[in-house]
Amino acid sequence: MLTAIVNNYLLMNFTTRLLKPHTVMTMITYGLLPVLKKAINDNTGKHKLFYICDVNKNTLEMIQRIQTIFLFLSGVAIILMAFFPIANFTDAATTGSTTTYLIFDVFKVSNEAGPDPFPYWFNLPLIIVTAAIAILSLVTIFLYKNRPLQMKLTQTGIFLNIILIVGILFFYVERIEKQTGTMANYEYLGIYLPLISLVFLVLALRFIKKDEKIVRSFDRLR
Repeated sequence: MLTAIVNNYLLMNFTTRLLKPHTVMTMITYGLLPVLKKAINDNTGKHKLFYICDVNKNTLEMIQRIQTIFLFLSGVAIILMAFFPIANFTDAATTGSTTTYLIFDVFKVSNEAGPDPFPYWFNLPLIIVTAAIAILSLVTIFLYKNRPLQMKLTQTGIFLNIILIVGILFFYVERIEKQTGTMANYEYLGIYLPLISLVFLVLALRFIKKDEKIVRSFDRLR
């Protein structure tokens, strides 16, 4: 009788700490709710807490849906940079005209009135960093079996995204304006896509860390 009371107390205390919004979603993702139901309905006299922690290994290794969505959206946002200009440049700074003079995108700076003002390799660092972020975001999705590595790659993606944003605003835009005597106008979606990608990576990292913390707590109790 005393053993049953202690077991029920442990079960109630353990589930009370677990049943938080994100934890419930993680439990559903990992398939832990059926295990919890089994523990509650078990009448064999065995320690109920043991059944809660006895999680199937293959179930734990399934793709974490929240992180996957954020990582995928981050990759999509960066890939879309190939299809939208980052900024256009007008000669309004010198003549007061609003006629578009240059178009700046990931691949090049195009001059609508004549030859391009910069060589092809001018945008090469921008292309490399953008491609690296896209590849990291999408590859990291499939590393759900190795959450520590998944976190490191996500952090690397965040770092590269910050470099991308700073490089665009404080190197490329300033260099183009100074060398061509034009003024930048941010009328296109391309300028916002790195920031959108950065937000999704930060959210992905947050939920990966939460899941890693939950899984470690299960391992300690097992």
